[in-house]
Amino acid sequence: MLLTSPLLQWQAALDPDPGDVVTYTVYKDITADFAAPDSIVTTSTTAWSEFCQPGTLYYWIVKATDTTGQSTYSPLARFYADINAHPRAPVDFTLQVIGHDLYIGWDAVPGADNYNIYFSSSPEGSFGLLGSSSTPEYIHFGAALDTRGFYYIITEDISRRK
Repeated sequence: MLLTSPLLQWQAALDPDPGDVVTYTVYKDITADFAAPDSIVTTSTTAWSEFCQPGTLYYWIVKATDTTGQSTYSPLARFYADINAHPRAPVDFTLQVIGHDLYIGWDAVPGADNYNIYFSSSPEGSFGLLGSSSTPEYIHFGAALDTRGFYYIITEDISRRK
């Protein structure tokens, strides 16, 4: 894995109760006995992992639980966070007009120390650095007056700069 918070995916659990909601708890640890696991709870069959230290082998397993409390576990899986792994890009964005300004928010990326925000008025145009933020949000002043704009964000892990 070349990301410090990879996307974990698994098959949906088969629940014999029609219309029942299945909740998944994803456990991740550096040991196969899950002595001190991180966990994520979701109703989806994918989840972005918390931060994974580059150069480390991780084990993970998924527990599926229905609304009656019945549960089952997936087979044990593992992945290696490559020594050259870097933070992933943000995936969930929020845009909100505040007067003449545009608030841009995104999911906090595990392992990211800084976010560089780039902007272009055309998707084929050249993107320029708009600004930087140490938090997962940015206000583009005056952007609500523009008819359109395109953004991308690059995460930065300061300790891994070369």
